[in-house]
Amino acid sequence: MVEYLYLFINVDKWVTDESATPFKSFMNIRFFDPEFLREVAHGIFTAFGAPAAEAAIVADHLVEASLMGMESHGVTRILQYTQEFKAGRVKPAAPITVDSETPTSAIVDAHLNFGQVGAHKLTDVAIAKAREHGVSIVTSRNFPHTGRLGAYTTKVAEAEMIGIATIAVPVLPSLGHFVVPFGGREGRLATNPVSWAAPGTDRPVVLDMSTATMAEGKIRAAHAEGQTLPPGNVIDAQGRAITDPKDFYGPPRGNILPLGGDLGYKGFGLGILTALLGSALGGENLTEVSEHHNNMAMIAISAASFPDPENFRQRVQENMDYLRSSPPAEGFDEVLIPGEPEFRKYEERIRTGIPLPEKTTWAEICMIAREFGVSTSVP
Repeated sequence: MVEYLYLFINVDKWVTDESATPFKSFMNIRFFDPEFLREVAHGIFTAFGAPAAEAAIVADHLVEASLMGMESHGVTRILQYTQEFKAGRVKPAAPITVDSETPTSAIVDAHLNFGQVGAHKLTDVAIAKAREHGVSIVTSRNFPHTGRLGAYTTKVAEAEMIGIATIAVPVLPSLGHFVVPFGGREGRLATNPVSWAAPGTDRPVVLDMSTATMAEGKIRAAHAEGQTLPPGNVIDAQGRAITDPKDFYGPPRGNILPLGGDLGYKGFGLGILTALLGSALGGENLTEVSEHHNNMAMIAISAASFPDPENFRQRVQENMDYLRSSPPAEGFDEVLIPGEPEFRKYEERIRTGIPLPEKTTWAEICMIAREFGVSTSVP
């Protein structure tokens, strides 16, 4: 629904920068002012007991993901985080510690504080160690959902470094594993994303992708928006292809295929790599049932440790320009570099607002806000 609105409707004609309200609506979609959503999210998280600065980290992260068109990791996650807070799986204001530290490595334990708060600390540690020693790798423990992985590699790129990050997910009590190995029909992995970023002259180059055909959050978003799933991505419990998100959640629950279709062994192999970096390297095992569910690893590589670091950013940009210079194939208007679609969507949604399904996602956020005494009325 949301994508069709962007394809066929010029939202600028009915959502204006001069609007006095924080949102406009069309059909079942409301377009919200990003700052308004940020304030609502911040209010909810502080009501959970998070310090204002930590609540701001989470709220900013979710709104930025929604601005980039990655609603699977955007403000819709307020619903999940509320459930996890009530179940004791998220513990706002918990201390974050740096353990098992060496000059070039460490393990950051969030003690179930918000995953975004822990991931920002982990990224800061990785940057500091790489700045001093040229390269670093930092892994995590007790991280709840960390959100958009590309946010953290982007932070590394902005420090004049290459960032490579992965997430691996252990067996969750409620979900288990829902990505099948290549050739299997019973899940053994999660969607285990991988991201890398490097600095450019205008903005970083950022790849952020699942090692499965699609992220579970996209299935969640499609379910909330009443959309069907693209074929060839998801199967039911018997291994049959499905396109209805309800069939994925069951019962019995379905599974997601590894990235690559007939060449799915490639996505399967990348999913294994994330498990080795995010879990096994930090002393954990994917077969263990765990309440926390984002085992993160960040590798930071400083350009300052290599020849001509002052011109590293320019060399990256020249390489990207060369790639863009390829004439577009039939059906394409241009060659896009990783991260460009998301940055363009960000610029668009800063003008038009963030679209949310009014009768589902927004209605549920309003219920949560009322429960915790947070206003969702027009300022």
